[in-house]
Parts: sequence; C-alpha cells; structure tokens
Amino acid sequence: MNFENKVRSLFFTECPLEVKMLEEYIRDWKRIHGGIILFPKENLHFDKLFLRSRYVFMDKIFDFSALINIIPKEKMSKEYVKLHHSLAELSCELSWSGFLRRRPLFKSYALLNLLKGKIPGLKENDKLAKMLNESDPVMSLLRKTYPDDICITLSSFAQHEDSIFMHGADSLSSLVNFYNDPHEITWITSLSKLISRTLSYRRTFINIINLIDQISEVILKVTSGVKNTLGLG
Repeated sequence: MNFENKVRSLFFTECPLEVKMLEEYIRDWKRIHGGIILFPKENLHFDKLFLRSRYVFMDKIFDFSALINIIPKEKMSKEYVKLHHSLAELSCELSWSGFLRRRPLFKSYALLNLLKGKIPGLKENDKLAKMLNESDPVMSLLRKTYPDDICITLSSFAQHEDSIFMHGADSLSSLVNFYNDPHEITWITSLSKLISRTLSYRRTFINIINLIDQISEVILKVTSGVKNTLGLG
C-alpha cells in the first residue's frame, strides 16, 4: 500500500457514513460532542462545516452549519465594528411560497425586525437575499434538495437566536451587547433537512454540500463589496 492509500485508509477508518460519502469534498474531519466537524478542501468557499443529526422516528434530521471566517478574534479591532454592523444587516433566511409548485425565496432575517427597536440605526439590507434569489446555481440546488430551512447570519446572531425566543428580553439585550461590541466576524449558514436512507441518500448530501458552497461564494462576494465600500478591502 503506497503512502497516499495509507493516509486515505487512516483518514476513513471507522468514520461515519456521511464522511465517507463526502470524501471528495473534505480533507479532514473530527468528532465533537453531538456530531462531527468537516474541513473542506481548498477549492470550496467555507472554512469548516459542523454536522449533527437527530432521529425523527426511523429517519434523521441533519443540521449543517457552515462557517466563513471574515475577521477572527485575534484580529478584531474598532475599525471592523462598522463592518460587523453592515454585514449583520444582510442576514437572511429561506422561505417557500406556493402550494403545488413550491418556490424558494430568500428574505431578510426575522430577528432583525426584533432588533430594530433596540438598536438605533439598524436596518434591513436585502442585497444578499436578492443575489441569492438571482443565482441560478443556488436556486437549482434548492429545488433538488428542498431543505427544511436555511438561515444565513453572523455568529453573534446565530449563537443567541434560540435563547431569544425561549428567554425573551434578557437574551435580546445580550445580543444587542454583542452587536455593539463584536468579538469576531464570522458568517454561519445553517441548513436543516430530514434525509431518509434511500437510494438518493449520497446524492442528497452531495447536493447539500454544493448548495452550501454556492451560497458561501455569494456571501464572500457581497462581503468583499461591503469591505470595499467601507475602505477595508
């Protein structure tokens, strides 16, 4: 067995089926509490992917969370606070319209509407949503995968969303504090889907990875434009 095959054998020894199915897209992986982290190959547009699953009767709902690091904690400074604010306003989520023929549509993140009463000057910016809606690859992959939901926002929002709806005003105040004093700038694309173990199981995972990658490419393009506008390019 040559060196490359030895590495590959070690890499995929006793690894989850989902990792084996995605081997052409990832360079490494590791287990974490409740799931796994996938590290994508360099040609993809996100930095890491968290994958967790939960049973619903005999099937599983898979939760994907893809991270794009824009400004890491160690490089965060006051000059990037305005960038954080501008990017936060681009947050969006997926909705579906129609009955017999469902149509995917990205719209502004619902949480922004809650925050507008707490943060002076905060507004919704639908530029990212529009670019995703106008992306043929994104729309095509959405129709192939039909995810249950997708949310695209900054890590400060994603970390607090559940607690806000469970605990109300106190958690909302914490999010306002994070908004005003961000510790990092990281995009998170969260996607959930119930995936049955059928003949299309592997193809569904591959389509989801491609969808996340296409979304990530649009996110990076919009982010670059905002940075240039602010003189941070």
